[in-house]
Amino acid sequence: MVARLENESRHINYLVNAAGFFKPVSFLEHSKEDYGHQLDINKALFFITQSVAKNMQHHGGGV
Repeated sequence: MVARLENESRHINYLVNAAGFFKPVSFLEHSKEDYGHQLDINKALFFITQSVAKNMQHHGGGV
C-alpha cells in the first residue's frame, strides 16, 4: 500500500483515519497477540499517513 501511495502521481486531497481493532472482551482478557494486532495497525497507519502527507506536500496541500 505504501509503495502504491508513493508512486501515485495524482494529488491525494483527503485522508480519513478509520483504522481500528475491536475484540469484544474485557480489558483484562486481552492477550499479547491482541496487543500486537493493535500495534501492527498503528504502525501501518503511521506509514500510510506519512506517504499521503508527502503526496499532499508535493501537490501543495490537502486535508
